[in-house]
Amino acid sequence: MEISDAKFKALFASERKKERRTVIRGVDIKKIYRTGQNETYALRGATLDIFQGEYLSIMGPSGSGKTTLFNMIGGLGKPSSGKVYIDQVDIAQLDANELA
Repeated sequence: MEISDAKFKALFASERKKERRTVIRGVDIKKIYRTGQNETYALRGATLDIFQGEYLSIMGPSGSGKTTLFNMIGGLGKPSSGKVYIDQVDIAQLDANELA
């Protein structure tokens, strides 16, 4: 069965109108590594919302902070500043057992 572009767009639009629940939210996430007097900025204020059922790709050159961002979202590291929420819970407030 073929679906015309117009029908596909209409179906897609109706799906998008459904309530979009944010499952991951990052607000002004910064990560600074300090060595002596040197500061290396791995993230400079990343902000994002990821909605339930959404597929996401993050692309960028080597050293742009992709892995650092995923480490912050996954609770493997803590931001120097900013917040990461999973289902509206600030993960910085969770202990190691709650993060696992």
